[in-house]
Amino acid sequence: SVVPNLVSKAVHVPKESNGSQFFTVERSFLSQFKKLLRDGSNENGGTAEEIFRYLSIELKKKNGVVRMRVLDIIDYLFTRSCTFRNTVSNNLKIIANAADLMKLGSSVATSHVEDIKTKIIEMVELWDHFYSRSYPSLHVMARYLPEGLK
Repeated sequence: SVVPNLVSKAVHVPKESNGSQFFTVERSFLSQFKKLLRDGSNENGGTAEEIFRYLSIELKKKNGVVRMRVLDIIDYLFTRSCTFRNTVSNNLKIIANAADLMKLGSSVATSHVEDIKTKIIEMVELWDHFYSRSYPSLHVMARYLPEGLK
């Protein structure tokens, strides 16, 4: 499968990055993920579960920039793929835990903690606004997250 290599390349932070580019994944990588989801039935395609699994592994790393880049990919795919939305909706605890919002352990990134928390809250609230009727777990998570930060 090409998924592990693509995830690794997409979350790698180029040395020449700065400012907002630091947290943002190149559009060419995002297009490749989208194509993998579209071609998921082919042997070279990645299923939503496989893509999310490898992104989840990167989301557990202590590097805050890597986490922000993973969240950028997840947000992009969530809004563009119903299959990916289903996978993420069934695994919202993984996303919440990325900022230690679920108090499940000491997985907080060593850098950019507030940026990560803010990004996750913004993503979930936006997803809740557009998709909560189809994904009730989003609505629950959107209501829990602000409380979880107190």
